[in-house]
Amino acid sequence: MSIEALAEAAELSSRMVIGIEHGQGNPSLLTVLALAEGLGVSPGRLIEPAAAQPNPDA
Repeated sequence: MSIEALAEAAELSSRMVIGIEHGQGNPSLLTVLALAEGLGVSPGRLIEPAAAQPNPDA
């Protein structure tokens, strides 16, 4: 999914999504919820440690 598509799906600006992707600032809970909805995943999936996420290649 492109940044632009995610920003549109989450009703956020592309600039905000790029900043979050680059680790700039801390997104609010509402922003995390919007991103999760835009991606079609649970909010927990976005905040759990990478090691805890299932490996799709396994």
